[in-house]
Amino acid sequence: MGLVSVETVRRRLRGLSEERFVAFVRALWSARGAETRVIEGTAVVEARRDGRTTRLGVVTGRRLPPEADGRDVDVFVLARPSSSVRGTNAFEGRIVDSDGIHGMLLYAVPRSVAEDLCRRFLDQALVTEAADARSESAPRVPAHSASLVVGLVGLALLVAGVFGGPMLYGGPNPVFGAPASVGADPVDDGETAESTPTNAGDAEEPSVDAASFPPGLGPDGVADAGALADAHAKATTGQSYRLTITHREYVDGRPTAYRRETVFVAEPTVYRTELEGAGRFERGPLVVSGAEAFADGETRYHRRVVADEFEGTDTVDSEPVRGVRNGEGRYADRVEQYVDWYLSVSDSAVVDSVERDGTRYYWVRLGADTYPGVENSTGSALVGEDGLVYEVRRQYDYPGSTGVSAVVSIRYTDVGTTTVTPPRWYDEHVGGTNATARTTTPAAVTNTTATPANATAGATD
Repeated sequence: MGLVSVETVRRRLRGLSEERFVAFVRALWSARGAETRVIEGTAVVEARRDGRTTRLGVVTGRRLPPEADGRDVDVFVLARPSSSVRGTNAFEGRIVDSDGIHGMLLYAVPRSVAEDLCRRFLDQALVTEAADARSESAPRVPAHSASLVVGLVGLALLVAGVFGGPMLYGGPNPVFGAPASVGADPVDDGETAESTPTNAGDAEEPSVDAASFPPGLGPDGVADAGALADAHAKATTGQSYRLTITHREYVDGRPTAYRRETVFVAEPTVYRTELEGAGRFERGPLVVSGAEAFADGETRYHRRVVADEFEGTDTVDSEPVRGVRNGEGRYADRVEQYVDWYLSVSDSAVVDSVERDGTRYYWVRLGADTYPGVENSTGSALVGEDGLVYEVRRQYDYPGSTGVSAVVSIRYTDVGTTTVTPPRWYDEHVGGTNATARTTTPAAVTNTTATPANATAGATD
């Protein structure tokens, strides 16, 4: 058996009336723990959670409404892929489209709830026949890039030098690296990390004062993934850092595809992202963006990549850069949901801790995942006492796809020392027509104007 495909969800959502789609959006956000109501006479759902209010503008057509200026709506929820809806470019990062909804059904609500939503609103079971799910969900490589994928010279070298793998999770307490890696360059993916902390036997204390644990984490492991994710977002917003998000896929233990997004953040409105990858996925990598971006403090420039070529298109779009929302920067806001996803597990434990340079760090073993898109999951995390989650790794199998597994890693390095310079494509397409981008590491962020939270599911940047 397999899970409902993204193509099926797209088709079913397109067939909903506006009233029915509004009801579906309200039910989906309610399932995520929000108090919801439909604003009378509008297609806007108001969702309240943890003291925050998010106004969701529901759109069934192929164009955002003409009055969509962002003042009254925080996030637009689309019944179609954002690429087929006009007027969405100005709201990038504030869009949940049909593909994002598919991801939410698979990862953001319990299986029983997702099954109920699919049957009630989409007239579709969450779990389908494996053959249908696999044929629909496997990404197609466009003809213009197929030769690139087939002709990847040295794919075996990529396998040896680029992919990490399931071997990273050996032993009963799967963790990776050591606290000494905090702030250092990422471990080369060709290297095999230690299966336990290198200094696990050198911990200064057998137990730690509970007061030193960040919100959501305690002596017994992750107590509240949402609280820890919120603490993580606040901790990263006030610092510069390099963020690396990698999604690798394996078939019968053999690495077949990977995508990596590297984000350099000097401050919430000064950042640059880079993409790389190779191979063909059985399932799409939800947490890796499909666009590269550069923001100079005033304007955000971005370009979509072309299939597996990662050389981008000739089109570079721009928009005013947004600052912080709820005191959180763009990438802090985005990764907050990933931390919530991957640390919402049925069991966990703090397996080691160490104090370094006056800060205590915790190694956390992550057990089984509760979401329907995941089976046989294991993982680990490195968390600082301020809540900053320096590293997360999750390994899991795909339900209904025999032998297909994935490893997702999120890593923060160069915290407090990262600088940002314009990428080559910016110089080529924009370059001399704009002021020089800021390249120095800024002081602590002070822009904390509160506006509604970003409810985007999946990587939309």
